[in-house]
Amino acid sequence: MKNCAIAWLCLFGLLAMAPGRADDLLAVYRDAVKSDAAYLGAQATFQGAQERVPQARALGRPSVTLTGNAGLN
Repeated sequence: MKNCAIAWLCLFGLLAMAPGRADDLLAVYRDAVKSDAAYLGAQATFQGAQERVPQARALGRPSVTLTGNAGLN
């Protein structure tokens, strides 16, 4: 019973420290993502694909063309 109580106290102690450590781990993760070439490349590819969506929609819309001529005799 005494060992179980000590184990629970250790568990609660670790859980109490978790929020402070999570901020540090989150900062480490963000820094790693900023310098990961594969992730940044995939993100750029995704953003490029998102830019093509309005261009593709524009192809289905009607277009207006205006031409004119002017001359002097």
